[in-house]
Amino acid sequence: MSIPGVGLISHYAHARIDFAASGVMLLAPLLLPLRRRTTVISILLAASGFLVGSHTAYPFPLRGTPLISWQDHRRIENASFPAYLFLSAGCGALCFRPDRTYLLLLLASYMLVHTLTDWSEPDAERGQ
Repeated sequence: MSIPGVGLISHYAHARIDFAASGVMLLAPLLLPLRRRTTVISILLAASGFLVGSHTAYPFPLRGTPLISWQDHRRIENASFPAYLFLSAGCGALCFRPDRTYLLLLLASYMLVHTLTDWSEPDAERGQ
């Protein structure tokens, strides 16, 4: 899914973006006029993003030994794109304009970060 040779976003930046996105997905339903099902989807996505991120072998682990390698994190993200669309459409969350705008912008930004990330293995010596 990523463009070979792009790699504009480092592992460190990707980790920060993942955790910031989880925070946005938790706060957005409080600030936007979203329907209940979109709020639930947003909270579930935030929780799953935080769970995967906190167990990934990022340059700065949030817990002891990471359970998810960097390449497994990439595979999980690749699989999550169609699952995200299916969940949103299947729950009817794309029927209402504010919900649709929120969810599709979230997906587009998620895919952009994924595409621009440097997916080579982190180099511990460089501190990436």
